[in-house]
Amino acid sequence: MSSESVKDDCLAWAARDPSGVLSPYKFNRRVLGKDDVSLKITHCGVCYADYVWSKNKHGDSRYPLVPGHEIAGIVKEVGSSVSNFKVGDHVGVGTYGNSCRECVHCNDRNEISCEKGPIFTFNGIGSDGSIAKGGYSSHIVVHETYCFRIPDGYPLASAAPLLCAGITVYNPMMRHKMNQPGKSLGVIGLGGLGHMAVKFGKAFGLKVTVLSTSISKEEEALCALGADNFVITSDQEQMKALHKSLDFIIDTASGDHPFDPYMSLLKTAGVFVLVGLPSEVKFHPASLNIGMKTISGSVTGGTRVTQEMLDFCAANKIYPKIEVIPIQYVNEALERMIKNDVKYRFVIDIESSLNSESVKDDCLAWAARDPSGVLSPYKFSRRALGKDDVSLKITHCGVCYADVIWSKNKHGDSRYPLVPGHEIAGIVKEVGSCVSNFKVGDHVGVGTYVNSCRECEHCNDRDEISCEKGAIFTFNGIDTDGSITKGGYSSHIVVHETYCFRIPDGYPLASAALCSALHKSLDFIIDTASGDHPFDPYMSLLKTAGVFVLVGHEIAGIVKEVGSCVSNFKVGDHVGVGTYVNSCRECEHLQCEKGAIFTFNGIDTDGSITKGGYSSHIVVHETYVRIPDGYPLASAAPLLCAGITVYNPMMRHKMNQPGKSLGVIGLGGLGHMAVKFGKAFGLKVTVLSTSISKKEEALCVLGADNFVITSDQEQMKALHKSLDFIIDTASGDHPFDPYMSLLKTAGVFVLVGFPSEVKFHPASLIFGMKTVSGSVTGGTRVTQEMLDFCAANKIYPKIEVIPIQYVNEALERMIKNDVKYRFVIDIESSLKLLDFMINTVSGNHRFDPDILLVFLFFLGSQVKSETALQKLILAIFCSRIHPKIEVTPIQNDLSMVNHLWKFPMFYHQPSLFLHQIDLVNKNGQIDLFRNDNL
Repeated sequence: MSSESVKDDCLAWAARDPSGVLSPYKFNRRVLGKDDVSLKITHCGVCYADYVWSKNKHGDSRYPLVPGHEIAGIVKEVGSSVSNFKVGDHVGVGTYGNSCRECVHCNDRNEISCEKGPIFTFNGIGSDGSIAKGGYSSHIVVHETYCFRIPDGYPLASAAPLLCAGITVYNPMMRHKMNQPGKSLGVIGLGGLGHMAVKFGKAFGLKVTVLSTSISKEEEALCALGADNFVITSDQEQMKALHKSLDFIIDTASGDHPFDPYMSLLKTAGVFVLVGLPSEVKFHPASLNIGMKTISGSVTGGTRVTQEMLDFCAANKIYPKIEVIPIQYVNEALERMIKNDVKYRFVIDIESSLNSESVKDDCLAWAARDPSGVLSPYKFSRRALGKDDVSLKITHCGVCYADVIWSKNKHGDSRYPLVPGHEIAGIVKEVGSCVSNFKVGDHVGVGTYVNSCRECEHCNDRDEISCEKGAIFTFNGIDTDGSITKGGYSSHIVVHETYCFRIPDGYPLASAALCSALHKSLDFIIDTASGDHPFDPYMSLLKTAGVFVLVGHEIAGIVKEVGSCVSNFKVGDHVGVGTYVNSCRECEHLQCEKGAIFTFNGIDTDGSITKGGYSSHIVVHETYVRIPDGYPLASAAPLLCAGITVYNPMMRHKMNQPGKSLGVIGLGGLGHMAVKFGKAFGLKVTVLSTSISKKEEALCVLGADNFVITSDQEQMKALHKSLDFIIDTASGDHPFDPYMSLLKTAGVFVLVGFPSEVKFHPASLIFGMKTVSGSVTGGTRVTQEMLDFCAANKIYPKIEVIPIQYVNEALERMIKNDVKYRFVIDIESSLKLLDFMINTVSGNHRFDPDILLVFLFFLGSQVKSETALQKLILAIFCSRIHPKIEVTPIQNDLSMVNHLWKFPMFYHQPSLFLHQIDLVNKNGQIDLFRNDNL
């Protein structure tokens, strides 16, 4: 191997550790292959991703890390098999530089969704096994497939941001058909991505509203970018005026922010696209489900759509607004970007500012490369001399215990390569133009710090070590140019003159090392101990200066009367009522723009509070649904909520495609219906559950194809990227990211449960262009369609029929998932007893005591209070059983009834039972306290 083959031929700026500070770096690019293009980089855009991975925000950064994936340049060499490009062509490279080129996505030129994963332009693993390094460099070598032709005449500096910021918004806008003139678009955030979304939106003929937290951006948005509306999101009146007015929203904000307020701005079936990278996505399920809204993610785009976008921009004269900077300014630019202090994209002028002179290794040193602390020879470049700086040749450097501590990373914050040494003595060899205190030849020293703010009271008092913003330490600190400071185990150093100390004439330089003598008390404490010891005791010594709601909305019954204008139903028809009983009946949507009137707890047309199906009868508008002839009413009831809640989104997201794969989270009332519909649609159905006890039922009874315990990591791993759809029916709180990883590219996750919050990492949505959608029941058309489908395909929910007297226990059991799979109240049978009972209280007719006592048994826990009415009812029971006996209600205590449940004879032969336990006293009265054995 010759030295030529491994020469460091590429100049760059790189981050060496999670500080994210970039400094000059040299490395070698891979050898040009037959299908490769080598391009001289002229410009590179600065993206939020550069900041994220430089600082290891996702925990997967590989150092040294050269960022940059918005690359524009000029072809300087091509491989022997390259046919699409020639030397001199203007080309671009975006977020990825390779992929498998074999899978269905790659063949469709949607390489970002490559089944094996695209190789990202930086921080990926290249085809030769090396770590991919990005566009903050002098040149790059990539396969020709991943080069984009920049149209003739289009400025290279303007083209660079299009290769991430541009395509990141253009791709989902095209995928979700936002190029429909007259539609309305909201853009959250007006940064690099946001301003491009506005430009594309206007080019597509959309009505664009910018949603921002900063009033300072209003003029720019309206006058410069041409937005139609500008809304300050903290202004509740402005936000209220936008309610349900937008067809689409693109969220470009990467800072953490609430999602629910924005979801409320979407029309029914509106689409919310997330392209930013907040730390989490969290919203209330109602924001998604009510209105059948969709939240989708996207990250850049494939080669086909990227080239299409470049051509579209050139044809329509769309240019991003940029601020061109030299590479030496990149650390400050990254900090400004995080503060949104840029309009609207930084672009580094690589060609002009990155040259061999700027990265020459002119300083000799010894450095530690890792926590072993072993020092070895090292070369690096010092920062350029500033007008207030002093450059000194180091003659001597003291060895301090701190050198050991940081060389071996004892405090966990060492930045390698690390050049120790902060007891420095030497001779001035050069001074900046404004330096007045030192001249060439002076003997000077540098101690433990080399910079500070020079503005706070401590700095003004020349107590810089106590600088309120923190002193910059001589080694392992962050210097003013963003590089890692390197200490005195080196040939020379450059520092601001303030932090140089004049060594008196004649004083030996070797004796002048500056560390221990410079230690100061922060109000009279100096800790010189190197052994382990507590710090808190010392630190503490320092200064510092009700409405009752009647529920039920899965209602099935028989028409007993119709209004004079009703034409769709007649007396005797079997009908159902679902989750709502009225709406405006004027708007175009399934989910009424004015709001449907819910079956219970809503405000009815007459102003009364709607009351639901735990009742004997109900009155509704005829618009609602017919139950097919022969379909059991008990089975029809759950379809009107549980059934339609899963059927509606399944149809909306085209899950009725035989051969596709469906995952169902939760196997309750909704979940088991999702399985049944899935099988009827010809899907391969996998049940995802936390309970192994449901496996046999899922596979053998419901016919699922697969059953996975979600806590089993191996089972979950085997499902990775295997599902086309997931329906989440679980209402308990649970993580979402593990399930999102099971979806294929462009997979759809539908939430129909109601956990307390929805929270997932943006990467779960963005990588793979996955979609999260919500749904809650459905319109009358799709509900009737579902009922007919169930009847035609003999789909029946699994139910447990109960009397209404059991409903409280049933509700408790339902919360505990102790039902297969839906309770249905037999309203007709069990309410007849109640009606009969109430009539009996005021009547004087005879009745069968066995029936009444069985009814009393059903009351169960309801008979525990001691109201006068309940005592009267019990007294009437007893008087009817023994009509010749005088009953004194006040003598009866209903708490006694609770004991009676223990005796089977009580509800099998109640009359005989009352005689056997001798409850009749000597005066011929029933005395429930007579038998002490009870």
